[in-house]
Amino acid sequence: MKRGPVLLGSVSVVTAALLVGCGESGGGDPSPPPPAASVAPSVAPVPTGPPAGVEAEAVTRGSGHALLTEDSVISLAFGGGDNCWLTAQKLAAPDTPAWKVKQVDGLALGCAGSPALSGSTVLLPYGKATPGAGIEAGGAEKGVLALNLDGTHRWHTAVAEVNTVLGADDSFVLAVDKRNSLPGSSEKHTTAVLDVTTGKVLWSKPGLRPVGLDNGIVIVTDEKIDKVTALDAATGDERWSSPMYARGSVGLTGAGVVAVPIPANPGDITSYDAKVELRDAGTGTVLHTEPKAAAFPACVSDGETAVVCEVRGGGKEANTIFAYDLSAKKGSWSLPPAQVKEAGVTVRSMVRGRVFVWTTTQGALVDAVTGKQVAHTLPAAPTLVRGAYGVENDADAKSFSVHRLTY
Repeated sequence: MKRGPVLLGSVSVVTAALLVGCGESGGGDPSPPPPAASVAPSVAPVPTGPPAGVEAEAVTRGSGHALLTEDSVISLAFGGGDNCWLTAQKLAAPDTPAWKVKQVDGLALGCAGSPALSGSTVLLPYGKATPGAGIEAGGAEKGVLALNLDGTHRWHTAVAEVNTVLGADDSFVLAVDKRNSLPGSSEKHTTAVLDVTTGKVLWSKPGLRPVGLDNGIVIVTDEKIDKVTALDAATGDERWSSPMYARGSVGLTGAGVVAVPIPANPGDITSYDAKVELRDAGTGTVLHTEPKAAAFPACVSDGETAVVCEVRGGGKEANTIFAYDLSAKKGSWSLPPAQVKEAGVTVRSMVRGRVFVWTTTQGALVDAVTGKQVAHTLPAAPTLVRGAYGVENDADAKSFSVHRLTY
């Protein structure tokens, strides 16, 4: 069901009626606080309900790409070339780094991509060079490195030609070689899946173009990017495959739903029109088809309430946003291209049935199922939320800010 726009000043942002969030009232003990040195810092308690907004002042800011644990922000920053470092800051005391490493047990941190988090394990690529001796040439080792949350070594596994950790879940790590091949090159870049607990390589295959890992399923495309295939993360066996819009992109949700762009008129070679199919990641079953979409979907989900996809391609006139209700198993709301273009809406993240979006000038919070706006003029729109905090990573992975959410 589609709904009309809401105007924020002169900018049309999201659908349905505006629900204004309530501010928090002050209060407290009139007696003076104890000396600062005796106050033990603590992180905000983990909330149980949906967020209402974002506090104006950032808890901390930094360089690089960041991820959140229950009590820390961990960021990978780049100094140029192969020079990068991993830093952890406690959210209760963000001005003082808890630890910082450039190498661990002689293993230099890999600088390609972003670190991944699985429970209490940080995962990223590594490199190790062995100098030559006399007339003998030196060597180089690459692979996947797992660290504990205190920055210490948990395990590492050599995997030839792997330079990026593309994702991780509770059981698996997806590692790939993302180097660009020269035209006509015979290189067959490696895709490997490892056991996240032991570091054991479960399988590896050449020649794939992996998209990511979603609920125990590895999504890949072929080299022509006109076919999408789902592989079992434990075995590498194919679960299902489907044609897709050539040179388009596949959107993952982290909730077992995959967004696949499909040609709207497959028999017409002059048509650039597309539609988007939401498929069950494990079975390939089509859950929903969004017509009149574009070829580049990017989706978010909390795994419980809804999937919200931002679809781009074919110019701003074709950009749309739509939602799929996971409980009702049907499409629930959408924003037309004109509205998305006018407001410059970009979908960032979802938590407990709320979607953070960014417009040309400000953040907003939307009910994922109804499309109703619940907050606007936010100072930030987190790309990742964990507990009471959200981190906003910039598109180039050069800087981040952490904000406390309001409830």
